[in-house]
Amino acid sequence: MTEASSALSKAALTRSPQFFGENHRDDPPSPRRQRFGWNRSHRRAASHHPQCNDAGASHENNKPIETRCHRRRGVKVSKSPMQTPAFFDQVPPIVMYDALAQTLGATSDGLIEYRYLDAVKLAGHSCPTVAGAWLMTRAALARLFPGQTPQRGEVRVAMREPQDAGVVGVIASVAGLITGAAGSSGFKGLAGRHSRRDLLAYGVPMRGEMRFTRLDNGQSVEVSHHPEVVPRPAQLGMQMQAALAPQADSAQRESFAQAWQSWVCAILIDHADHPELITMEG
Repeated sequence: MTEASSALSKAALTRSPQFFGENHRDDPPSPRRQRFGWNRSHRRAASHHPQCNDAGASHENNKPIETRCHRRRGVKVSKSPMQTPAFFDQVPPIVMYDALAQTLGATSDGLIEYRYLDAVKLAGHSCPTVAGAWLMTRAALARLFPGQTPQRGEVRVAMREPQDAGVVGVIASVAGLITGAAGSSGFKGLAGRHSRRDLLAYGVPMRGEMRFTRLDNGQSVEVSHHPEVVPRPAQLGMQMQAALAPQADSAQRESFAQAWQSWVCAILIDHADHPELITMEG
């Protein structure tokens, strides 16, 4: 890590609370980490929900906005409201430092905050696989960058299984979103710097499910997700079958959706710090 980026990382840590496993500084305190409340954004107050069974509750993530560029032209830009489960906003964000983003002016200080909703948007759904990929990436970055802001674009990601095996592609996509690691089609860089190409590989022999490696010092960690630690709800299989049937009504589909997201909520909120859910070697 360069002296400049190291200084920036320390400054970022001074401005913000823990980047891993803690609530955002603007969220109101709670003895149970506000596990089931939600915010309309991380800078707005949260209301409390008593249990993950309320995972189906939703809110509008996007309100009509007016940007400075459009204000000059008198044009108001609106975003369509997106209804999402309430617990999404309670999943601690991951903050990265991206030198490329700073160089090109995407963020003035190079800091990019990723939230679970970003992974959901990428995958197009929320499920135990997406949740597991989020937690594995978060855990690996915390191990590789202790007390620092992780460096986006400076981490290599390797998957044990082939790209077309099971849900490997989904997991790799989430890790790539956060770390910037990409395959042969990735960004080739600027003036020999900031390349993201060939930082994501598949079919690499290892003990863990995936491996994260820092490019600057070669330090690596292997991580694995053990979904069996959080069993699926007892009636989920029957609810899924009923919801997917051609004759399913809206009540059956909604019942399944809420049960499914309650399972994801249990993974990300109730058991996120369970020592056997995400294991690491290295």
